[in-house]
Amino acid sequence: MSIIEIFKAGGPVMFPLLFISIANLGLFLHLITNFLLIKRDLKRNNQNPSTIFGKEVVKIKAEAIPFEENWQKKVEPLLFHYERKSLWMNHLASLSTLLGLLGTVIGIYVAFGNMKTSGQASIEVFADGIGQALITTIYGLIIAIPSNFSYYILKHMLDEIEINAYIHHD
Repeated sequence: MSIIEIFKAGGPVMFPLLFISIANLGLFLHLITNFLLIKRDLKRNNQNPSTIFGKEVVKIKAEAIPFEENWQKKVEPLLFHYERKSLWMNHLASLSTLLGLLGTVIGIYVAFGNMKTSGQASIEVFADGIGQALITTIYGLIIAIPSNFSYYILKHMLDEIEINAYIHHD
């Protein structure tokens, strides 16, 4: 069975699951790239930073205003922006789990509808709906588990960035 056949067998819930998987992958690649660039800027002690975050840290170090006050005005909003973006990974993971469950319910409904239409209670009649139910459940989990894992990796990286940027402000 090819991927396209499996996709078709999963029913209509597979389309939003596909969209979520693409969105999560794109979001992960965007954030991991930004976080790695920010970490590089911090390791270079913000000399010639390549990111907006790094440039803001350099600016507040150079200003006469106390660092903590500047940090709250300029850097915390940037951190909050990245935190909000990374939270989407967690939200989409939850949504993919729920869509997998929805596909399960739809598949079971289809299975019982097939039994009613045929007037038989055989495994052959029941199998199509149950197959659809299992496919959507599996794909929902295949998307949710790595998405959740990726979210926690990004959360940890963002925490490290915040700590390193604040500690090395001298």
